[in-house]
Amino acid sequence: MNSLPVFIFQSFFLHIFLFLKHWYVSGFYLFTKILSDLLEDLDRFFAIKITLFHLFSPLYQDYSFVGYILGPIFRSFLLLSGIIIYAILISIFTILFFFWCSLPAFIIYQSIFAR
Repeated sequence: MNSLPVFIFQSFFLHIFLFLKHWYVSGFYLFTKILSDLLEDLDRFFAIKITLFHLFSPLYQDYSFVGYILGPIFRSFLLLSGIIIYAILISIFTILFFFWCSLPAFIIYQSIFAR
């Protein structure tokens, strides 16, 4: 039969493990879910794969000279701006996630070494 000190010891480390699992694993899933949903919503506007596939097609099926000239220009601008916005969002979420990961260590460090 376990004694009270053993129970307290096990309970202490169990709660630390559950906190770390909740903070890091669930936090990672939350960040990736939010980023995935945001990129999915942006893909409805930018449609990078479809835009790349139809890059040299005339714009709005206008097979005139102007349609052939303006189509690749507008689509390349849309493609470039979409890639830049995707890269910025992924970078921001990566920085926020690393901040999220380092926050418990920072709080522990500040509580131990604060003056």
